Amino acid sequence: INNPFDIGGIRSLSKAGEKLKLNKKYIVHVGRFEKLKRQDLLVRGFSLTGLKDQYMLVFLGDGPLKSECELLCKTLKIDSLFMPWMSNPFCVMKHASLLVLCSEQEGFGNVLVEGLIAGTSVISSDCDFGPREILVDNLSERLFSTNSTRSLAVALKEFVDRPPSPRDFDLSRYEMSKITQDYTQAAAFFHDKHIGFLQNS
Repeated sequence: INNPFDIGGIRSLSKAGEKLKLNKKYIVHVGRFEKLKRQDLLVRGFSLTGLKDQYMLVFLGDGPLKSECELLCKTLKIDSLFMPWMSNPFCVMKHASLLVLCSEQEGFGNVLVEGLIAGTSVISSDCDFGPREILVDNLSERLFSTNSTRSLAVALKEFVDRPPSPRDFDLSRYEMSKITQDYTQAAAFFHDKHIGFLQNS
C-alpha cells in the first residue's frame, strides 16, 4: 500500500510561496544532510555536466554533513544555495528545473511523489526502497545507478527542464481516499482470514 499524499494541498502550497530570486535556473535536492542521502554525489555529478554556467544547485535541509557539502561546492566552484528546512518546500520544488534524489537507500522516496505533484522534472537513484516503485513505465528511464557519479551526470543532462507528461504517471494511487480504501480492504481480508482460522481450529 502506497503512502498517502494531500495532492490538492501540495499543489496549492507549491503556488503559494515566493519564487527564489536567483540569477540562474536551479536543480534542487530536498532532504537531511546525512551519509545515506549522498548530496556529495549530486555535487560531483553536476561538476561533470558542463551545466554550471546555466544552472546552480539548491539544497533544502539540515543535518550533520551540511558543512561538508558546502565546502565541496566551494572546492568545485559550483554556485549553490543552502536553505534550512522550511514548512513549505513545495514552492521551491515547483520552480526548480530538476529535483534530484541521490540516496543509497530510502524508506519510500516521498520527495519524488511531491515533486511530480508540483509538476517538476525528477530523477532518482535506483536505490532500495521506493524509487523504482514510484518511477514506473515511462518514468523508469529517470532512474540512474546508485552511487554512480557518471550515471547521475548523464541523467542530469538528459532530464533538466524536462518535466514528465501527466500521461506518464498516475497520481490517483496516492490519493488519501484511495489509500484509506486500500487499508480498509486489507483489514477486511485479514479479519476474514483470522475468523476462518479460528472457525477451523
